[in-house]
Amino acid sequence: MPGLVFMRRKWDIASDDFVFSGIVEVFIRAVWIVALVAVYISHFHRFDCSYGERMEYFYIGFLVLDSIGIINTFLLFYISMQGTVSNNWPRRHIVWCLYFRGLLIVLELTWISLCTAWVYGLDLECEEHVEWTAKAMIICGWCLIVIKLWRAISSFNPAGSLRKDRRKKLLTETIAHKVRESSAQNMWSRRCEMMCCCIACDRAAQEGIKDVGIIVGDFFHDLDLVVSDMIVGMMLLVEQQQAEAVAEGGGTEESMIDSRPAQTVSVNPYADDEPNVAGVQPKEWMTLDNLAYYIKYANAAYGCSNYMMTASWSNIFSLCPLLRCCSCCRAKNTVHGDNCWQCNTAVIKKCLNLTDENLVYLSFENDYQEPPFFVAVDFTKNAVVVCIRGTFSLQDILADIVGAGEKVDIPGVDDAYIHESQLAAAQYVNTELEEKGLLEAAFQKMPEDAGLVITGHSLGSGIASALAVLLKPTYPDLMCFAFSPMGCSVSPSVREYSKDFVFSVIMDTDMIARMDAYTLTELKARVLKALMDCESPKYHIMATGCWRFLRACFRGSNSARERTMIVPLIDPMRVRMQKALEVCEKELQEILKGNTPLKLPGQLVHIVDTQDGTPDDPIYEAYWASSEAFEKLLLDSKMMINHLSGTVEEVLNNLTRRNAQIIHAL
Repeated sequence: MPGLVFMRRKWDIASDDFVFSGIVEVFIRAVWIVALVAVYISHFHRFDCSYGERMEYFYIGFLVLDSIGIINTFLLFYISMQGTVSNNWPRRHIVWCLYFRGLLIVLELTWISLCTAWVYGLDLECEEHVEWTAKAMIICGWCLIVIKLWRAISSFNPAGSLRKDRRKKLLTETIAHKVRESSAQNMWSRRCEMMCCCIACDRAAQEGIKDVGIIVGDFFHDLDLVVSDMIVGMMLLVEQQQAEAVAEGGGTEESMIDSRPAQTVSVNPYADDEPNVAGVQPKEWMTLDNLAYYIKYANAAYGCSNYMMTASWSNIFSLCPLLRCCSCCRAKNTVHGDNCWQCNTAVIKKCLNLTDENLVYLSFENDYQEPPFFVAVDFTKNAVVVCIRGTFSLQDILADIVGAGEKVDIPGVDDAYIHESQLAAAQYVNTELEEKGLLEAAFQKMPEDAGLVITGHSLGSGIASALAVLLKPTYPDLMCFAFSPMGCSVSPSVREYSKDFVFSVIMDTDMIARMDAYTLTELKARVLKALMDCESPKYHIMATGCWRFLRACFRGSNSARERTMIVPLIDPMRVRMQKALEVCEKELQEILKGNTPLKLPGQLVHIVDTQDGTPDDPIYEAYWASSEAFEKLLLDSKMMINHLSGTVEEVLNNLTRRNAQIIHAL
């Protein structure tokens, strides 16, 4: 539903968002009252000192204000529970509770300021522990006030003025749409600058931040929903998706907008499709064994921080012999940007069983569109390996988001486009390789028949595939292993061209591999449709969804036996949502008619849990896939976990232990 209208402006919070926060606040206020009563009773006969009566007033005043506050919070809690997501009429009186709440906060702020002056400014002659207890209670009171003010500030919408909305209504529909779009872009640009303030001094990053603001502003400017509405909408989609899978016996999920093929969610997602071997046949080196081998490189590239979060204590302590004390004070060597103990280098040596002889160059310096990477020689595989790190910093996140297609010149390939940030990063790595002569130095250590392997995970895989395209004319036999690449990496023509040398693997419901302008807009449309058809209150949906998520995490259950909460409802709010849905449908058509869409690179392998979420022992199979299989976002509790490099490595190791093979469509 739209944001709450309060004090003549819209806020980034809805009238049904006070249920869970009300429960927490009632609990905190109750604990605070108990503490005040306990302290007041224990000191009741000790307020006969100088200014002691004022300390007594301090406790009594706060007891009164907090008692009133609990009553007000209960009213907010009760009213917020009324109605449904799209029907806010039963909650129309909540603004009066908020006005009273604002007055109460002013009274609390005034009272605690006065009491602070009494306790800290006057020369009290009470017992020492009485005085210190009062000071401690003052500090706690200020903390509670700050929390309340922070919550109000975090809900403030800079572009929520109703006066501006009235001015927009006087404009034509086209001009008003452009004004709203510009306002949203400016607002999100400012928010991105605040969130990325630590890197805002970098000129290149500043341009990236502005681009992110424009992209996010374009996505949300016509969506009059708050964050909790989006969360609830996705929870409804998860339930709808599971209910349809159960009802159809694992059949296909119907797409709300039929301009693209529906995503298959069956046990074998490619049972009814043609095998992905038309045109360019997969090469002999495109095997699960090679994927399981080179995922170790992509995982090790994340360095010490990632290793510390996932490794056992014994493995962490085993890094100690590989550390180099005070290496930053020594002469320059092949390692750049690591800390003085070279912890990241030690992790690479440990995970890949490499020595200094194997490491040609390691760069851990990270800037916008300038990723960390390393070059190593692998005598076991007789290959020179260039590995590029994936997303692990704010600079990397900016590079992920800023990604319009940029044209590249590939002989014999028309409409060749590559993700803008991935191409810029690949050009940076290529420049480093050329200027420092890294590949030549690496091949000097290897036999003449040694090959070149380029690999990476997530953003690193997209950069690796772009780098492979750049190096293909010089190294025609190179191999690229792209683990969990982004869904918007290369144009269809470049994907066909790269099938000869790029091998991509996507893990089950990996969200990042399915994410592009079309799928995000289609997800927005599905969220609006789900909210329009929902008659359950938001708190009930969120509580049920959180319970299912926790159960899926701890028990692995993805069943949809519970009653669906999506029931058609006729409500005036649906009119506004219907208009927003129509805008989404127009955007989808514009995306299809617009620039060349970006796809996943190279030959695609999709790893699927054939047990459909069985908790104890999931069984994975690998299938050759087409890019159409990833043109819809599937929401479940593992859609982000499936993207992690550690998850991909674990599953690939599981497949190789079983001697599994990549399955063609039947």
